[in-house]
Amino acid sequence: MHDLLIYILKQTGPADVLVTTWSISETAIRDIFVKYKDGLIRSIKFLIDPRIKVRNPKPLQLLAANFPYKFIACHAKVTTIENDEWQISIVSSANMTNNPRFERGVIFPIKEIFEFDKNAILDEFNR
Repeated sequence: MHDLLIYILKQTGPADVLVTTWSISETAIRDIFVKYKDGLIRSIKFLIDPRIKVRNPKPLQLLAANFPYKFIACHAKVTTIENDEWQISIVSSANMTNNPRFERGVIFPIKEIFEFDKNAILDEFNR
């Protein structure tokens, strides 16, 4: 999912990003951090399942040191991308990890779907 995020950002230009995921890898955090430092990601927030504390503590340390995040019981894999020209929502089976299994997702460049996902993520983040 992080590879797809970066690919889309190269098409849209700099944007604000929201992410929900069940798991995240060290590679994903490092790649996202590079794009954040380069300005391709203007801002990013994560909703992440608290089981990452047990499953992958090292990526969590990198995430916590660099980006706003909140733990919630989360199995959703949704990413939103927003700038002045684009409002995109990606709904996928893929986590922010490198997984050899088949994954599937849909990219929605539809404002109504984007707004729904963005509001749902921010509502959870701001609780």
